[in-house]
Amino acid sequence: MRYLHQLCLQATRGGFVPNLGLKVRAERERRHAETAQRHREAREREGAGREGNERPHREHPLADIRKALGMRPYPGGKKP
Repeated sequence: MRYLHQLCLQATRGGFVPNLGLKVRAERERRHAETAQRHREAREREGAGREGNERPHREHPLADIRKALGMRPYPGGKKP
């Protein structure tokens, strides 16, 4: 109720800006787009740095060591 009362007071005093929500939304969308662009650029830079020296993805790094030692890849035969 207090919020509604303050809103009414602002409207009668001329301080209420009905389109402010649209400006806030536009700014929020702009920031989101900038952040997404920075993330895309970072992924591209990481991808460019890895070309030629990529290693296959391993599920668990210790599994390869255990296999090399003749042990089961996972203790008890179960994945962690």
